[in-house]
Amino acid sequence: MRRSRFSDDEIAKILAEAAGGLKPSVVCQSHGISLQTFYRWKTLFQNHNGMSIVRLRNLELENHRLKQTVADISLDVRTLKVAISKSAQ
Repeated sequence: MRRSRFSDDEIAKILAEAAGGLKPSVVCQSHGISLQTFYRWKTLFQNHNGMSIVRLRNLELENHRLKQTVADISLDVRTLKVAISKSAQ
């Protein structure tokens, strides 16, 4: 997935401009984004059961790192089991 050229803070400020009373079309034009992008951001940056999208992204990254760690440890365990079985013979 392509990374946005806007940071999460910039996106939040853009959405706040529209929430402050400016029309979404005016906000989009001033920042050079499409209405579709604006509404996608609006959907993404709404709270997910009280969890902000930034926290959600951080948790997803941590989850990915932990899964990788588990995979590495599982490989190490498998390798050690093979080595032990060979040395026991």
